[in-house]
Amino acid sequence: YMLEEVMDYALENQPSVKASMMRSQVAEAQIRVNRGSFSPTFSFNFNMRSNYFSLAQTRVGETSPIYPTIGFVNTTGDEVISAVPVTTPIFEKTNFGEQLGNTFNQSVNFSVNVPIFSRWQKMTNLQKSKIQLEQSELDLESTQNSVRESVARAHADAEAASKTYTASQKNAKAQTNAYEFAQEKYNLGAINA
Repeated sequence: YMLEEVMDYALENQPSVKASMMRSQVAEAQIRVNRGSFSPTFSFNFNMRSNYFSLAQTRVGETSPIYPTIGFVNTTGDEVISAVPVTTPIFEKTNFGEQLGNTFNQSVNFSVNVPIFSRWQKMTNLQKSKIQLEQSELDLESTQNSVRESVARAHADAEAASKTYTASQKNAKAQTNAYEFAQEKYNLGAINA
């Protein structure tokens, strides 16, 4: 593999790099959120409500008017009758559907909130989120550099190991050839053990 291919693959797939990228994206989103806090907000609410009470009663009429006795004359003992008629109301238990209809309420609420001054809190939050974005970008760059360094070191180590292996193979072959040559000389009597 070429070093650049390995480097690109590592930068695309290393979890620490991906995590740093995600932190940068979150910081960018936080800046948008904090900028949005300068905008007015609108809210709209609609409420519906009704009640039911098991002991509720509805007036359905009244009794016939009566003229009650309000007293007696002391000297004669005659009754004194009221000139104002008195009636007694008649109630019935209110049914469920009628109660719900009678107590049905609805309301609509629309509000606008325009931010004017928030003790510089919104501006401070925006500045903090910009600093956080810069910090996350620096962290990402540091993480990428660390991955590049690790990949380059591993690649160099692999190449060195490959060269050491090749050299060891050549050395082993040379040693084998020297042994075979010495063996042949020994067999011919040119050398002794």
